[in-house]
Amino acid sequence: MLTPLKQEYDFILIDTPPGKAMLAFNGLAAADLIVIPASAERMAVDGVADLITHVQKIMWSKFALTHQELRILFTMYRATTSHSPAVVENARKIWRDNVLKVTIPHATLFSRSYDEKTPIGFLDSKAPGALAYDRFADWLIDNNQEP
Repeated sequence: MLTPLKQEYDFILIDTPPGKAMLAFNGLAAADLIVIPASAERMAVDGVADLITHVQKIMWSKFALTHQELRILFTMYRATTSHSPAVVENARKIWRDNVLKVTIPHATLFSRSYDEKTPIGFLDSKAPGALAYDRFADWLIDNNQEP
């Protein structure tokens, strides 16, 4: 259903609920690029590994969706701790360039943004979290152009 829309749009973003429910499955099947947001914590990395295995075994092997790329975007990153940087570094050892260099910092402004139903960039466009999402958007634009 999305194929005809690809001619009209530069990007089509599909945000699915976590897990392996039908909405997530359909979103994964429709995607050319899968971005997995994960908090920069050890337990989240286990979930990422499970999802990657799911994508490789089912989406890529069973349905031959080999055109898909996969990237990991770490969120809730706390640069002032040793834990977040270690989690991201260990993930890079496993998934190499599939781990984005952009990280989204932990910030209470995200909670306020959610409560006020207002994008973080509208609340404070210079906030570290807003700037990080701007860098992620720049990465999407720069690295995902049609040849």
